[in-house]
Amino acid sequence: MKILMIGAHQDDNEFRCGALAKKYTDLGHDVTFLSMCNGCGGHHILSPKETTS
Repeated sequence: MKILMIGAHQDDNEFRCGALAKKYTDLGHDVTFLSMCNGCGGHHILSPKETTS
């Protein structure tokens, strides 16, 4: 199965769905995370380029 997890911001998928994504990948499924924001809002440590690469 191919699964697409969509979040508004970087790290939304990881924080909210990370454990579920891990369970699916352990079962052999493909999981892709998509962030709708381009990182222009900033991060308290990382540059916009670092958050989008």
